[in-house]
Amino acid sequence: MRPKTGTMVLCALFFGVCALVLFWQALTNQRGLVIEGIFHLGPGGARVFYGVLCALSLGFVVIAIVVLVIYAGKTHEVVVDDDSLTTPGPLWRLNATRTARFADVTKVREQKMSGQHFLTLVTPSSKVWIAKGHLPDGAFDEIVAFVRQRLGARAR
Repeated sequence: MRPKTGTMVLCALFFGVCALVLFWQALTNQRGLVIEGIFHLGPGGARVFYGVLCALSLGFVVIAIVVLVIYAGKTHEVVVDDDSLTTPGPLWRLNATRTARFADVTKVREQKMSGQHFLTLVTPSSKVWIAKGHLPDGAFDEIVAFVRQRLGARAR
């Protein structure tokens, strides 16, 4: 489970270019800014507006770089065995894995949100979820089939 390196690099480049353009606008704007004919900002307000957007763009660049550094050279995998399903922890705590023992599962949900497929296993103490987009082709369907087979009637 790792983000696509090319996508993250393109995101960092895009927001880096946005930050440069917005920084230039913040430095050189003398006319002000009108947004949709509703909001009218003078030159000072426009500089602040462009500065805030520049800072947000730089924040996205930093996030992309941090994600690349965290995932560089590490393999984060979903482990499925006869008794449990184990996934990596959240981005800020990847070493803290989450495990759902099949004997403890009280609910299984398969959801589709914004074009992404998720499988969630709910236990009394936690939720363990996996996203189809984080797995190689076909792996998600294999895991769903295995979980359904292991849980039997509870997986419905």
